[in-house]
Formats: sequence, C-alpha cells, structure tokens
Amino acid sequence: MRRKANLIAGAVCGALCVSSVLAYGAEVQNSFEKERAEVLERYGGEQVEVCVATEDIEVGDVLGSANTEKRLWLGELLPEDAVFSIEDMQSKPVSSPIYQGEVITERRFEKSEHVALQVPDGLCAVSVPAKSVSAVGGSVEAGSYVDMYAVSGAATDCIASGVLVLSTSSTEEQSKSDEDIAWVTLAVEPDLVKEVITAAQKSELYFVLPADDEVGANRAETDDERVKTDGEQVGADADRSEADSEQSESSVERSESGVDQSGSDGGETKTGAGHTEEKTTEDGEQ
Repeated sequence: MRRKANLIAGAVCGALCVSSVLAYGAEVQNSFEKERAEVLERYGGEQVEVCVATEDIEVGDVLGSANTEKRLWLGELLPEDAVFSIEDMQSKPVSSPIYQGEVITERRFEKSEHVALQVPDGLCAVSVPAKSVSAVGGSVEAGSYVDMYAVSGAATDCIASGVLVLSTSSTEEQSKSDEDIAWVTLAVEPDLVKEVITAAQKSELYFVLPADDEVGANRAETDDERVKTDGEQVGADADRSEADSEQSESSVERSESGVDQSGSDGGETKTGAGHTEEKTTEDGEQ
C-alpha cells in the first residue's frame, strides 16, 4: 500500500515537472513573440515570409524541413539575397556555416573560387614548413619579400635573399581563429629548389622581413643576375647556332667535293672503255 502511494506521488511530481517545463517554454516563446511584435510595430513596414534556420547548419548540409522554417520578417530589414523558398536551395549544399535563428541568404551557398597560384616567369613555386615564431610572428604573407635562413645546430646559413612569398597557410578565416602559420610557398630560382628542399628536411627555416629599401636592392641585384644569366644563355645559343651553320656549310662543301669526284671517276671509266674497244679492234684485224 505504501509502495503504491509512493508511485502515485512520484508520477504526480513527474507530471508537475513536465508541465512546469512546458509552461516555461511557452512563456519564453510568448515573450519572444511579444518582443518581436514590438519591434515590428516600432519599425513598421511590410512583413514577408523568409527562410530561417531552426538549428545550426554545417558546411555540406542541405536545407530541409528539419533545419529550416518560414517566418514573418520585416522586409526592410532583410538582406538583399535572402532566400524565400526552401525549394530554391534544397539541392544545393551549404558552403559556409548557418547559425540558428539566422535568415538564410544565397551567399551561404556560393562556392569560393580557387585562385590559381601565379608563379613569375623563370621561377619555381616550392612549399616549405614554417612556424609563426620563425615567420616573424606570422607576419609573413603573400606578396612579402623575405630572406631565408637555414639553422642546424650551431650553423646558420643564408639560402636566398629577396624571395617572393606566393602563399601561406594563414587565410582570413584562420587568422580570425588565431591559428598558427604552418607552411609557406616561395618563388625561387630553379637551381635553388633542391637546396631549399634539402634545407627544409635537414634544418629549420627562418624567414626574415628586411626593410623596404633592402628589399628593393635585393630585387634589383636578383634581376641583374637574371638578366646577365639570360644574356649568357642567349650568347651561348648564338654560338651554338653559328657552329651549326658552319657545320652545315662544311657538309655542303663535302657534298660538292663528292659530286666532283664522281664526275672524274666517270671520265676515267669512259676513257678506259675506249682503250678497251681499240684494243679489241686491233686484235680483230690481226
């Protein structure tokens, strides 16, 4: 009997708890609707139905009745690219996170265009590991010109100066979350690629940001060396072309000499045939 009374008391308490929770939820909802109605009344304007996220939507998810619903919203406060119909975006995956209570916009479905890496002519792009502490506290970014040092034990060597940074792992989204830099992509001379990769494997690389005037001087020196190298290459190509021309002329002369020699051999053959004919005639007369 006592056990039955305890069960009844527990059931009553449970029902009271559930009703209290439901009543609290209804009160919160009513309070929200009341505040929203006050805002709409304060600002006025036309109200339209728009798609709103009922929960957080992750990248790659699609819209549906489980995570989206239509709500009345003040038209003047809506974004220009607000989504008014779930069916318009139902088959498209979300490209950036959508948070609960947010008006869904078309920009959340736009795919970011991948920009191809622009490598300057005559250079090669190579990526090496990096840390924020070795990349001037993470200040190294695309477009910077750095001096690169390799540190191994007690030895420190300068591998290259005035090297252009093409890209880094530090994107805008990562910088907002304070993530450290993890790699750096550099534009280096072709003959330095092997040395840079070897240094990255066997030692730790440090990237130094020189002053602007030093960067200009290093770039000018690098350009002069490149022009000098290109000039030497052009001269070597010219010498090679001249040698090929001389070789061609020599081949032509040898061909002409061969033709003359063939003519002489033909004349001698003809004379020998005449002598043979005369000799045959004399033998016949005898």
